[in-house]
Amino acid sequence: MQVARDRTCLMSLPNETFMEIVELLRADSEEKFGRKKMDQLVKQLSSISRGFRRAVLGIPAFWTTIENNYCLREGFEERIARSRNRPLAVHIHLTPKNVDDVMSPIFSLKNRWRELRANLHGDVVLPLMNRASSKEIFPRVEFVHLAFNTDKDWHMERFWQAWEFPKATIVELDTSRLPPAGRLPEMTTFNLRTFYYRERIIGSYVAELAALLSTAPHLDSFTLQLAFCRELEDDLVTAELPSITSFSLSNFEKRVKNQWPLISGTEPLCQILLSLRMPNLKYFRLTLYVQDRRELEEWLESVAAVAEELRSVTSLSMISELVFESDTLIELLAPFSNIRKLELDVPDLRESLRGLESSLNLARLCSVVLCGQSIERDWDWPADMWKFSKNMTDPNVSVS
Repeated sequence: MQVARDRTCLMSLPNETFMEIVELLRADSEEKFGRKKMDQLVKQLSSISRGFRRAVLGIPAFWTTIENNYCLREGFEERIARSRNRPLAVHIHLTPKNVDDVMSPIFSLKNRWRELRANLHGDVVLPLMNRASSKEIFPRVEFVHLAFNTDKDWHMERFWQAWEFPKATIVELDTSRLPPAGRLPEMTTFNLRTFYYRERIIGSYVAELAALLSTAPHLDSFTLQLAFCRELEDDLVTAELPSITSFSLSNFEKRVKNQWPLISGTEPLCQILLSLRMPNLKYFRLTLYVQDRRELEEWLESVAAVAEELRSVTSLSMISELVFESDTLIELLAPFSNIRKLELDVPDLRESLRGLESSLNLARLCSVVLCGQSIERDWDWPADMWKFSKNMTDPNVSVS
């Protein structure tokens, strides 16, 4: 009876107020759960009552995301009509077999695209480019995520010759080939996952990266993930990037369950650190994965060359398949005198940490996260273990 009374009260509201409530519910649900669960929400709301169904059908924001399944079945035109010329979010997975079926209904709407998430598989770039004119400009796209799953660099070069996103502010790329310098002038956030085919990245990669970043004057946040990238074929170059205040650099990619992680060597990390100068950094996260003794020795040998850059690191995540002696861990952490957050995932971590407090000066450290360990609450952590930091009198130790 209470449910019935609540529904009656809700339905008695003025139509405009009722529509506003449903719209707020939609926006809150999308923020919390993402687009994938929005269809389920639409079905649930539509089944409550005729009033809810009318509200769902009448709110354009419920119908502005276009995915493959909407392009390949009846109802696409009706969905577009319900979106009422609002900006569109386009989420597509393209293969050589489905590119015509997917692109035919949505390409004519490209002036309404505000978001593009595209996974390009195999040789799909060629038929995709054949659909386009000599150059296609997407004037309203603000968010771009492109994943190129191909080993043909010239396919990616042709893509960037033909497609332009002059207003994109948030750009995410999974690619072994970068877009040309100046192609993304308005980006403020750049997330790059770079990988290689056939043992190395072809061309002067770091120089191309420096040129691309230098032609994005509003770039504030940069994330670079070197996924399975053993070599960067380059002469050393440098680029001044004064606008960047947030930088994340990693040689590790966590895979799905039961898959091996993708791990790069440490040499590309050092090359990037020496090449990109970011004098105004406020947040610098470094994730260092050490898989074998050779990589560990390679990193320690290179630290002297990048010592100045490492002083900018404020958040450090260290993952190792090796057991560290205390002296080794101390040597690894010594260059990071300004870190505020430390994450460690190291076998036999408790023994590695002993002696740390008397050998390191980490006065700014505020948080320690110990990951991947079966740490019991009754562990006997010596109270003076955390005295190396003035801020760690009551350490924040968390386990994931």
